[in-house]
Amino acid sequence: MEDYLEKVAEAAFKREYDQDENVVRSLPFFATALGVAVAIYALVFERLPAFEFRPVPLIIYFMLLLSGGAFLRTLWCLFQIVRVREFLIPADEVKLIAWAESVVAFHQRASLTLEAAKAATKTTVRKRVTQEYANSAVHNRVQNAEKLRYRAKGLTWLVVLITLASMTVAMLGAESALKSDPDERVERNAPGT
Repeated sequence: MEDYLEKVAEAAFKREYDQDENVVRSLPFFATALGVAVAIYALVFERLPAFEFRPVPLIIYFMLLLSGGAFLRTLWCLFQIVRVREFLIPADEVKLIAWAESVVAFHQRASLTLEAAKAATKTTVRKRVTQEYANSAVHNRVQNAEKLRYRAKGLTWLVVLITLASMTVAMLGAESALKSDPDERVERNAPGT
């Protein structure tokens, strides 16, 4: 049973350790999507109509306000993803060896032969290492769950941001079409022109 528990705890620790790297690998996607959003908003701000109390400009400015909030929420989520967290790693190997040697010495002082002391120490060390792997896996899982939760929230806010950007561009097109002269639109759309 000890072999099984040791393998389970070690596999859980490795899985959680690797999961931390998986979250970091998604950061280039966020950076690219934010770059696209900034490029779209650069276009929007070039074509931004004057503020007026008409439906289309009000909608455009309201969407810009919502976009600013989505942008800030996305940045907050990114900060939460990359901020420093404490991850547990099982005992340093050098310290573990020193501890194991002290356990062997303890058993020898308790009148065990060297072989019996080493066998008892092996069991003790395996239990300790298994427990450290298990403790580290549980602790790191909590840390990774928080990162994953913020990655999901950040992705949601990023989708909201890109959607608002696209809708704002569409509203700018509608504003442009509404402001143009109706006779020009008829001439542009006439056959043969």
